Amino acid sequence: MYDISIIIPMLNEEQNSRPLYERLSATLAAYGKSYEIVFVDDGSTDKTVEILQSFQKSDSRIVLVQFLRNFGQQAAIIAGIQYSSGRVAVVIDGDLQRPPEAIPILIDKLSEGYDVVYGIRDHRKESWRRRMGSFLLGQLLALMTGDRALTHMSAFTAISEDIVKSLKRHHENEPFYLGLISYLSHGRSASILVQESARLGGATKYNMRRLISLALSFISSSSTLPLRFILVLGGGTAFLTLSGLFIWFILCLSLYGQLRHAGLALILGVLGLLSGLQLVSIGILAEYMRKIYIENRGRPLYIVRRCLKHTSGHGSDEGAIGEQ
Repeated sequence: MYDISIIIPMLNEEQNSRPLYERLSATLAAYGKSYEIVFVDDGSTDKTVEILQSFQKSDSRIVLVQFLRNFGQQAAIIAGIQYSSGRVAVVIDGDLQRPPEAIPILIDKLSEGYDVVYGIRDHRKESWRRRMGSFLLGQLLALMTGDRALTHMSAFTAISEDIVKSLKRHHENEPFYLGLISYLSHGRSASILVQESARLGGATKYNMRRLISLALSFISSSSTLPLRFILVLGGGTAFLTLSGLFIWFILCLSLYGQLRHAGLALILGVLGLLSGLQLVSIGILAEYMRKIYIENRGRPLYIVRRCLKHTSGHGSDEGAIGEQ
């Protein structure tokens, strides 16, 4: 068993693969602890796989897990952890926006007794739309979990042996890594500031649509608060509507002695409001029904085309794992 497993989800990162591997290898060699690097290819369509295969053939500490198709970053992170064999794990993106040189700092902080150490981004090198989307999602995560470290969310994390074991036993069809480790750590977490760099090459894989999808998946998989919110929203709206109508009727009768035409507009407005609230409520319920449908369908979180790793220091072991 290795001391450290480095988990790296990769999707079309051919420009970043070699610099990432070289900086990782130099940093970990100087750190002096045994390590493995688990690359998880999430259905790349460029030369990422070929480059990673060349690393794996020459370095016995490289594990390459190749997905059959794209299953998403969250599935890739979970797969990397499940295929890892280190006591502790560090998750880092393959775009070199988070410096590999900070990994020893995260692990040293973890050894102080924490279950999770977050690498908090110092100065973001992204478009304002991406920064705004990440900020709103981070605020949502912090509100739902009570973990303020998630306000500056980043997958760049170090997790303890206990959390690694828990994640290997965990089975969920739409997992959200940061939400899971926040739940499992029960507040036994710390954070360090990490200087963020601009992406070395390639394009970001997250846009506003994916961030919204990620937020909806996280909410529906980790909390029932929206369902309770429907009850509060419905009861509050009904109370305010009835109170408003009653006050309007009283004012009309007191000032004019009759109900004027504005009453019709008010009623139409109330009907429109109630219709909108009904649609919102149905949408929230539909999201939970979708979650139940996905879980009951029983499809695997990911399908592995093959896993390449060295065995006993001689050659590599290739296996088509199929389902996890």
